[in-house]
Amino acid sequence: MHYSQIIFGSDLNADIAMDNDNDLCAVLHDFANDLGMKFLNDKLPSSNRMTYQVVTTGASAAIDHFAVCQSLYNSVHSITIEDSGINLSDHCPVILDIDIPEFNTLPSNVKGGAEPREQLIYRWDVGDTVLYYSLTGIFLSGIEAPVHLLSGRNAGSDTLASVNLYYDNIVRSLHEAA
Repeated sequence: MHYSQIIFGSDLNADIAMDNDNDLCAVLHDFANDLGMKFLNDKLPSSNRMTYQVVTTGASAAIDHFAVCQSLYNSVHSITIEDSGINLSDHCPVILDIDIPEFNTLPSNVKGGAEPREQLIYRWDVGDTVLYYSLTGIFLSGIEAPVHLLSGRNAGSDTLASVNLYYDNIVRSLHEAA
């Protein structure tokens, strides 16, 4: 399965806009390029880019990031750092405001069925959350992460295939647990 609409967000522990000579930053930029994604640092307000802040020591850094596929880049309305003063973490929430297409169908995992089945809405508030968490843990623990991509070597087309397979396995596991 190929994913054309990717949104990636993470605490990357690197300021990818500033640390161009850093090996980790090079790997992260290669990863994004291999998947046709672009980091959204240029969409952050210049007055507030710091996502990690420790008031007592004065430490701050821009280490939490979002990246989107090229097809969604122009759909980003804004990306902001929320520092409301009531945050209990040393990381501030990063808020992405984006228009994404609505998906009304999910891949079918019914044996013998190649047709997607329509799923209009999931109601997690009326489901058995204990069973869902249990099944999610079981299904996700069997997925092998593509750690070979962390080697720092550009894996080319293997990167895209590995990430697509990994993501597909996660989506199928979550769907089966639901």
